[in-house]
Amino acid sequence: MTGNNRVEGKVALVTGAASGLGLASAIKLLDEGAKVFFSDINEQSLEKLNQVLGQYDSGNYALGHHDVSSEASWNEVLKSVKSKFGKLNILLNSAGIALGGDVVSTGLDVWKKVHDVNLDSVFLGCKLAIPMMAEHGAGSIISISSISGIVAGWNTAAYNSSKAGVRHLSKSVALYCAKKRV
Repeated sequence: MTGNNRVEGKVALVTGAASGLGLASAIKLLDEGAKVFFSDINEQSLEKLNQVLGQYDSGNYALGHHDVSSEASWNEVLKSVKSKFGKLNILLNSAGIALGGDVVSTGLDVWKKVHDVNLDSVFLGCKLAIPMMAEHGAGSIISISSISGIVAGWNTAAYNSSKAGVRHLSKSVALYCAKKRV
């Protein structure tokens, strides 16, 4: 709790917020003055997170189960964010998985799962959050990609392509928002 209040008054939704980059980013947003909704599919990790967040004012954060590959789950989480905090200013798409292997050994089920979580979730988040952000003027969307989205590895075909997709989808979303002045 030593921030500069750079995002004071803002409301953020962070996916994959129970661990890794999502957790670190969500905590940083809290430290910088934002109200933060921590979403994750791992309910045990969310429960443990309550202990970590004990030093923060409970009115400044909320936790919620979130399957980022489900449109219905996105709708529920966004409804919860609006109910708890009244608005959304920041969406941080951090949820991600790295499964599979090379192009020959990766099964279609694994391919689809990686793309559902890593890429389709970013599409759903942007699609559904942009109108909510626009209600209050504007917002910021941050979508976590990877160096693997630029420089592919031979043994991570699904992950590489999903993260490359996140990079280009993010550019498309930015161009859409600029054109619509959102």
